[in-house]
Amino acid sequence: MGRWICGVIFLSVMQLTHAQTNQQEIEGGNLSEVEVMGSRTSVSYQQTTRVVSVITGSDLKDLAIHSAGDLLDYLSGVDLRQRGPIGVQADVSIRGGSFDQVMILLNGINVTDPQTGHHSLNLPVDLSAIERIEILEGPGARAYGPNAFSGAINFVTATPDTNRVNADIAGGAHGFMSGGGALALNHKNLKNFITLRGSKSDGYAENTDFKSTNIYYRGMLTNGHHRLDWQTGYLDKSFGAFAFYSPKYPNQYEQNRTFFSSLKYTSEGLIKLTPAIYWRRNHDRFELFRNNPASWYSSHNYHMTDVFGASVNGAVKWVGGHTSVGGEVRGESIFSNNLGDPLGTPVEVPGEDYEWFNKSFQRTNSSLFLEHTWSHKGFTVSAGMLANHNTGLDYRFRYFPGIDAAYWLTPHLKITAGYNHSLRMPTFTDLFYNTSAAQGNRSLKPEEVKAIESGLRWHSPAIESRITGFYRYSTQLIDWGRTSADQKYQSVNISEMNTTGIQVYLSLTPNEWVRFLTPIKKINIDYLHLQQDKESDATYDSRYVMDYLRNKLVVGLTHQVISRVTASWNASWIDRMGTYTDGADQSQSYASYWLCDLRLTWSSTMVDIYTEASNLFDQSYEDIGNIPQPGRWIRGGIKLKLEW
Repeated sequence: MGRWICGVIFLSVMQLTHAQTNQQEIEGGNLSEVEVMGSRTSVSYQQTTRVVSVITGSDLKDLAIHSAGDLLDYLSGVDLRQRGPIGVQADVSIRGGSFDQVMILLNGINVTDPQTGHHSLNLPVDLSAIERIEILEGPGARAYGPNAFSGAINFVTATPDTNRVNADIAGGAHGFMSGGGALALNHKNLKNFITLRGSKSDGYAENTDFKSTNIYYRGMLTNGHHRLDWQTGYLDKSFGAFAFYSPKYPNQYEQNRTFFSSLKYTSEGLIKLTPAIYWRRNHDRFELFRNNPASWYSSHNYHMTDVFGASVNGAVKWVGGHTSVGGEVRGESIFSNNLGDPLGTPVEVPGEDYEWFNKSFQRTNSSLFLEHTWSHKGFTVSAGMLANHNTGLDYRFRYFPGIDAAYWLTPHLKITAGYNHSLRMPTFTDLFYNTSAAQGNRSLKPEEVKAIESGLRWHSPAIESRITGFYRYSTQLIDWGRTSADQKYQSVNISEMNTTGIQVYLSLTPNEWVRFLTPIKKINIDYLHLQQDKESDATYDSRYVMDYLRNKLVVGLTHQVISRVTASWNASWIDRMGTYTDGADQSQSYASYWLCDLRLTWSSTMVDIYTEASNLFDQSYEDIGNIPQPGRWIRGGIKLKLEW
């Protein structure tokens, strides 16, 4: 029944319009003038030559979400697969890539986890701190370095110009409770912004409970053409990990503690200079048995990764265009009792009694960037190259070029095309993971990809539309696979992969046409179709690479119900390739499914009161492995805001 109702909603929206986008105004300003990612050279959203999708903070109150990562589920090109509810643990991929092939940034700083992509969304940032999320779809090595293989996601936090305080509390089914607040205090040229959040749930099924706490602070000091920007955050979350990594052991448990801090300086002038330093530490404790361990089980898995980085970028605008030159040195290390090379002397695990790290590994990645952008009338071309060296491989540089171009055929219609070459380094898990069921591979080579894409984009205040076609040729892809059921899964470089796809993105903002005459605020339709062909042994059993979204459709409708009350409907259709192993050790194909979410919000100047239902029609489905996903989940809350 739920599937049919979702279909009716979709058809109704189709009759109303061709579509709508979430790319609206940010804090009352026009998104077209906001500088976004996509190249080393800072450009406005209107000028970018790449496919950059933007979800803004103004959309948050309309969506039935409670974590920054959940926002990504409303884009067709992004595949967010949640093992834990409400953003507790999620894997993110772009355009059919794997969860290890996406670079995650926080205010432009690379926070990607070198141990595993499972931890890359361990962001010490509350949803209320997010001003916008920028998603670069397609390889981005020449702009951001290794691991921007299939795309990059930049979470941008707010720096309010006014003093404000926000507080909210929420609750709902399955013992869900959440409370937090945000405070912005400004004094002359100094801005301060801090958020705090605590959340918990008893779980929607056995061993799916969680607790999470995070605190985040960002400061900014401006003096003429000089700006100092610093941020720091801490996340502590623990959760029941029902059958996360193997259906044989459903009683798993995990705790992550993540600390992050960065400092960036910007000097505006003839030469724009931007040096930055940063540090990220992630603690991970994984328990195969939360309680009643087997007699052979001797210890939990403990990991501690550290990432230290320093970068600098210089940009100059001259008669020949805009040139950027930069570099980054990034050191990655791990202490573990499971991953790495043997330690001569064990190291005590911080925060644990009588537990020791007995393995470690470290590597240093060095990158040099060069990019030039030239514009003339309606034509823009941007070309550049990454030179990359990693001590975990050998002692030579590898080069990864890229070029993109855009031309405004009319004041509203733009055509784009581009070619980019990128890479992805093996994670520490790829290199060293070793259990009775899986074996890492110290000899892995980095993945490489060459991609081309082209598209048309229509941009106007009332209508935003885009159609993009792309082709990606990947070599040395890292996958966990086997050729027979009695073998271990092993990390290997499989031969080649061809990926072709098309995205259609259409939008309408009815109030831009007929103000005050329609209750409809937003209508959006976003669709992706992918096809992947692998060249390798026909008997090869792939655990990740051939597990991808073949079709994804996202439809949204936001409308006014009565005065001050807004309803936001979001429906998505997921059609996934690949198989998973069920509890009986049998291979099962993923079934396609519809999901619908609804949020009702009453708003005033200082108060928002909402109620919501995710998976409104109680659809049963598996999204990753044999992990059952939540059924209908009803929640509600109140938000208070004061500005002066």
